[in-house]
Amino acid sequence: MASRERAEHLLVEERFAEAVEQFRALLAEAPAQPELRGRVAEAYKLSGNLERALHHYLQAAKLHSAAGHLAQACLMLKGANEVSPGEPNILYRMAESLKELGQQKEFEEVLPQLVRAANLPGDRRRLWALDELYALNPHDIGVAEHRALALTRTNRSTDAIKAWQALMYIYSQQGIDPEPILSKAAETAADSPELSIVLADMMLAQQKAREALSLLVPHYEKHPEHIEVLECLLRILEQLGATDKIVPARMELIKARVKNRQKTPALVQIGRLLAEAPDYTPALEVCAHACAAFELKEEATKLWRRLCLIYQSVGNYAERDRAIHRLLKINPDDIQALRLGAQVLAEAGRTQEAKALQRRLEKVLKTQQQQLENHISEGQRSPTPPPARVGRGLTIPGRGPSRPKTQVIDELDVVEVATLDPVSELPNFGTASEVDTAGTLPEQDSFDQYLATEVFAEDEVTSRTAILHPLVEDSEDLITQGVATDDLPGFRDTDDLGGDDFEKEYPSQANFDLVRSLKKV
Repeated sequence: MASRERAEHLLVEERFAEAVEQFRALLAEAPAQPELRGRVAEAYKLSGNLERALHHYLQAAKLHSAAGHLAQACLMLKGANEVSPGEPNILYRMAESLKELGQQKEFEEVLPQLVRAANLPGDRRRLWALDELYALNPHDIGVAEHRALALTRTNRSTDAIKAWQALMYIYSQQGIDPEPILSKAAETAADSPELSIVLADMMLAQQKAREALSLLVPHYEKHPEHIEVLECLLRILEQLGATDKIVPARMELIKARVKNRQKTPALVQIGRLLAEAPDYTPALEVCAHACAAFELKEEATKLWRRLCLIYQSVGNYAERDRAIHRLLKINPDDIQALRLGAQVLAEAGRTQEAKALQRRLEKVLKTQQQQLENHISEGQRSPTPPPARVGRGLTIPGRGPSRPKTQVIDELDVVEVATLDPVSELPNFGTASEVDTAGTLPEQDSFDQYLATEVFAEDEVTSRTAILHPLVEDSEDLITQGVATDDLPGFRDTDDLGGDDFEKEYPSQANFDLVRSLKKV
């Protein structure tokens, strides 16, 4: 019959095979006894059967842990690590036990072993060990680098961003060149646009714009409407001085902001785009459609007027006709669209339609003149002037002298209109300094007041024409009040867009063209 004393005596005499048989017989009678499991593991280890020894060490550790014997469980895990060194799970359980037991020195010795052992991408045991090491010594550059890279490989993007920012601070304090580690990080951030943006900005801070561009272009290919990606792309292009790429990139950013209904930042970008490319027709069209999407009809009208003049001057009559149609859809009483439309139809031999537009134009001008005269006469009779509207050409208390009024162009023919200063005819969207000097934008709930007082205040005279609804007495007129814009004579959308659908107007082919051009930078 097997006995514990007999088994232990056999071990002392180094009769390991017989000792194993004795311990196995005892274990069959008490399989849940953790101390006996440990002795069986020891016997197997001394006999050279490390595989069975590992099994019993782990079983003994499990039984001790269940019984709350943390110190004994840790001893069994140490035994398991001796027979099978470098097992991530054993090291992880050892480190947890040592931390809970407060055995700090051994704990700090096990953590680097765990970091080396758990080396598969995304292994959370390795990340846990790095977090513990970083907490113990946050200024250790090696630990900080490994931790930042490990976070990059996981889904903890927020923590990864903070880790890289902390690491860059350490680099700056110690004067270390971060390029090697940033290049390595870029290879691991392929699935995270947010983290790639942070890394790209760090590269920009080191004047590594081309490396940042290489990192970001793949994300733009995957996410062409990702606003933060587009913003970072613009920063890169600006540092590179790639002026021919900045305009199309800004156009894509405006379209993305319009799609996401981000009115204020979209208007900031529109102002910058108009300053950069006041005569570039694709940019003007993007701005016009963006204004229309935000129901800024007056500003959209100014942009379509400008497009009419440009297309007319270069002889692109199909696009000119489309711009006229857009103008008339926004405002059937637009003076310039009516005048230019009548001229175009007359030149095309479509006399009846040209006359209809001409009659409409005459009625609009007559009504406008009558309203202006009424306004003047009412002002002369009234001892108190009418309350001033907030807008261009008016004096606003506390704002200094007013700007001159913009007169409605109603006496110049098309040729004369085309000679006007192009920039002065574009809408005033303010500048970046007026909107986001501190890196912030106005709150959305205050945006209407902001528009009225700062950026989109209407011209006094022009604004009156927007509310004119003259009665059409001539029953032969082809344009009547309330008629659908598609029934306006002689003009249609040549690309058959079916309205002001922003995405239809600018298909994804534009994104593809931008990607191809960026790869050539």
